[in-house]
Amino acid sequence: MSQLALLPTYFPGALFRWLLFKGYPQERLLRQVTVSANQLKSSTATLSFSEHKQFIQNCLDVTDDPHLGLKFAAQIDLASLGMLGYAAMSCQTLENALMTFSDYYKLRSPLLVPKLKVAEQHATLYLVEPNDYANIALFMREAFVAGFVQIIQALTGEPTLGFSVTFNHPMPDHWCAVKNIDSVKFNQPSTSLSFPKTLLQKQLSSADAQTSHTLKEQCESLLNGPEPQLRVVEQVRKIIVSPSKPFLSLDRAADELSMSPRSLRRALQKEGCSYQQLVDQIRQELASEYLVNSQLSIKQIGYILGFENPPSFARAFKSWTGQTAGDFRKSHLNSELPNSGNST
Repeated sequence: MSQLALLPTYFPGALFRWLLFKGYPQERLLRQVTVSANQLKSSTATLSFSEHKQFIQNCLDVTDDPHLGLKFAAQIDLASLGMLGYAAMSCQTLENALMTFSDYYKLRSPLLVPKLKVAEQHATLYLVEPNDYANIALFMREAFVAGFVQIIQALTGEPTLGFSVTFNHPMPDHWCAVKNIDSVKFNQPSTSLSFPKTLLQKQLSSADAQTSHTLKEQCESLLNGPEPQLRVVEQVRKIIVSPSKPFLSLDRAADELSMSPRSLRRALQKEGCSYQQLVDQIRQELASEYLVNSQLSIKQIGYILGFENPPSFARAFKSWTGQTAGDFRKSHLNSELPNSGNST
C-alpha cells in the first residue's frame, strides 16, 4: 500500500471522538493532518496512509500513553462497526462471523486486515499488515488484538475464552497483562490471536439468516462499488503526484480541475490547508518512502521531487523531519535489523 493511498477514517474518527471526550485538545491531535475536526468526527473524509500514521502518532504524543491501542480498542463495540458489525452479529456461528470480518473488514479499516486460519486444536486470527506501520506498529497491533478479543466476547457472550496472543515485536516497556488473555509471546513471526477451535461452532444468539444475507450483499456492493466523490484536497493530491505532470504549479493544477486559481485557493482553505502545504506534505511522504524503500541516491530523490538542486532538498527535508536525509535513511535501515530472542 502506498503512503499516498486514500483510506477511510472510521477508526481515526472514533479515536478522535473518544480523545476529545476525554478532554484532549483537537488542535494537537490534528497537527499536520489535512481533514477538519468536523470531517474526522463524522468519519466522512479520507486520509493518506502517511496522514493516518501522523494522526495516530499525534494521539500517542498527546496522551503520552504507549499502550493507547489497547485502551482504545476496549471502547469498540459491534454497533460502532456499522453495517459490518450487524452483518457479523446476524451470522449463524462465530466462524461465519469471523469469516465475514475477514472478507469485509477493509471497509472499516484497510490497515487492520484479519485472516482466519483453523488448525487441529485452535483457530487463529492473523493480522495482515498491508504496509510498514513504522512508529505506530505497537498501537496497531495492540488495537487489533484487543479489538478482536472484545468482538469475539461480544458475539459469544462468554467473557473468558482461553486466548493466546503473539506479537511480531519485542516486549515493550511497562508491559502489563491484558484482561482475558492467557498467554502472550513476543518476537514472533506475526501478530495473532488464538482460541480453542471448538468455539468456532458457537451459535450466535443474534443469528438471522435473511438479515445476514442482505447485509453481506450490501458489504459486497460497497467493496466493489464506485469510489465516493473526492474532496478537493484529495483531487489535488492526485494531480500533484501524477506521473505525467508531477508537482504542477497552483495555476496549472487549478486548470486541471477546471477552476480558477482563486477558487482553488478558497476551496483548499475551506478544507483547512493550502496548495503549498499539500505539495510539502506529499514531498515529505515520498521522500521518506524513497529513502527507506529504494536504492535511489539522495540527489536523485531531490530531483524526482522537483527540487532545483541538492541543497534545496536538504534544507526542506531537515525542516520537515528535523533530520538530514542521510541520517533519516540510516536510522530506518538500523530499525529494520531483525530482533533476536523470545520474551513472554
